Amino acid sequence: MSWSMANLDNANTRWEGSGLQGELTAGDEVGRASSVRVFVQTDAGLPFYKLSSTSYTYTTTPPYVIVGLTAHRYAPSLTLSLGIGWQRGGK
Repeated sequence: MSWSMANLDNANTRWEGSGLQGELTAGDEVGRASSVRVFVQTDAGLPFYKLSSTSYTYTTTPPYVIVGLTAHRYAPSLTLSLGIGWQRGGK
């Protein structure tokens, strides 16, 4: 569990949100017998909140700004990491 924040810009739309997030992590080391080590890790972030965005429409006559609808989107994340290292001396 963690506290997460997200701010995304897509074309003319800005998405924002924050809240509690569940996290899952799994990883494995490959090639343990050699001196070169490779580590693969995957992380999934599962937020318990939705991002929101408010659209605005501008006009050339008063009131000049008309507030549109607020939209909500769920935005989970998935990350894959690869690490490479080596062992000097020793076993």
